[in-house]
Amino acid sequence: MVQWAELKFPLPLWSRAYFYGAHGVLNEVVFTALLNLVTTGGLRLYGTTSLWMFISYGLCGTFVTEKIFAELYTRRRHIPVLLRACCYVPAVYAWELLLGLLLRTFDACPWDYSDYRYHFLGLVTLEYLPLWYMLGLYQDHLFRYLLCIQKKGPGEAGTKNTDKSIETNNAAAKVVAGEEPLPPWIRFCFYGMHGFLDEVVFTMLYDCVTKAPDARLMGYSSIWSFLIYGSCRIMVERLGYVYLYLQCGVPTRYRVALYLIIAYTWEFVAGLILRQFGACSWDYSHYRFNVMGLITLEYAPGWLILGLYQDVMASYLLSLRVRKEKHISIE
Repeated sequence: MVQWAELKFPLPLWSRAYFYGAHGVLNEVVFTALLNLVTTGGLRLYGTTSLWMFISYGLCGTFVTEKIFAELYTRRRHIPVLLRACCYVPAVYAWELLLGLLLRTFDACPWDYSDYRYHFLGLVTLEYLPLWYMLGLYQDHLFRYLLCIQKKGPGEAGTKNTDKSIETNNAAAKVVAGEEPLPPWIRFCFYGMHGFLDEVVFTMLYDCVTKAPDARLMGYSSIWSFLIYGSCRIMVERLGYVYLYLQCGVPTRYRVALYLIIAYTWEFVAGLILRQFGACSWDYSHYRFNVMGLITLEYAPGWLILGLYQDVMASYLLSLRVRKEKHISIE
């Protein structure tokens, strides 16, 4: 068991808030997509959410549920996870109610539970209590995993990773930790999760420009985007950032051009496959420079920007190290 202060290079607050916010967008898109699948049966797996939810999940995770976890997990270790999850639920309900009241004053609240039987002011509803409890169980596991992630030390140059013993400055703790890079499947999930955030932000801005501005900041994505972004970005990370940049020193302008080609190829092939099952969630046929409605040159500037940001994400994720809880003990 480990306390946050015992980490050598703990993740900064902004990093955790960013992760919680992006994870909240993932939860919302997946939930609404599965709900649409049950009600309509469509295979495009469209899900909707609001940019406010990114902010809400980020702040709530950092300043509310994370604090509850820290208190119950590190100071009251006898409390089992099933009871800890019970403590998260009322906190989440209170947060949802207060934030909903605030956003409603600006006509910006993106949710309304007035059609549910056990709602309160249309801002919270008891029908979602089992769901919030299950998310509390999952979030508790997420917190414990994040406690084992830290930034690579300043003396560890490059991407080389070595297992070594780590001693903390806390005289009450002795830590012998096997460090390892963030696993590929975790990076895949983060890239896919960030793909949701990219699409929600883009569709929200697109609708605000082409339609009337909406204070609810609604956007949408598809579950397929998680798989497409995750697989594409993990390959770009290995080929573009690790091999071409870290090992070969290829300049950014050449790498970003390659990223653009890979992104278009990936989008075209994925769209072609999904179209066979009526599951393709995008259609660019109304754009002038489209190819089969699956890709369009009008979006090239956006892909170039994402290519630059991809290097930033890859650099940060590859700098993280995981220390297994089984290697950490408190006297």
